[in-house]
Amino acid sequence: MARPPLSPEAVEQFRQRLCELAMERIAEHGYDGLSLRGLTQALGCSYATPYRYFRDKQDIFAAVRALAYDRFAAAIEHAADGMGDPEARVYALTAAYVRFAQTAPHAYKLICELGLPGRDEHPEYWPKERRSWEIWVGEIQSAVDSGLLVGDPVEVAHVFWASVHGAVSLHLGRKLVLGVDVDTLVSSITRSLLFAYQPRRSPQ
Repeated sequence: MARPPLSPEAVEQFRQRLCELAMERIAEHGYDGLSLRGLTQALGCSYATPYRYFRDKQDIFAAVRALAYDRFAAAIEHAADGMGDPEARVYALTAAYVRFAQTAPHAYKLICELGLPGRDEHPEYWPKERRSWEIWVGEIQSAVDSGLLVGDPVEVAHVFWASVHGAVSLHLGRKLVLGVDVDTLVSSITRSLLFAYQPRRSPQ
């Protein structure tokens, strides 16, 4: 007797459960350490079940990274809601980045520390990565438009991103043990970069 088709809701629920578990295991053991047999045992389903929802292991990895990017975008998208001051908005953005790394370390590791799945094989997930980056660049663009900062917004956004990421990586690697915590460090980095990219006025 043929198995009745699952409803779209049931399909999405299973995909979500599998992705949540896979995210945790990939973050802890890496892509090569992800075992489909281990996943199915933990989920209480047959070894063949994931292949009803995903093409292969790489497809699972891509879907998990897409989920992580969705969460990252949601975490930073509304960080500056209600703030009109562009400087306060930049501080809120960098603080939200730190907060996401602290509260969602598995998702953070997937988007920042593990290799990308092939975009050619999984083009459907590329917009999710772009969304979080466009939020980041958008805030810097607004700061440039307001006159708070000068420079190419994409380049300036890269500098802020790389600097904050470096501090967060030190924190997650338990390297910040010399008297400055990650929140203080990122606040100082933000202040320094805001100064570095502020307009220079000619002496009178």
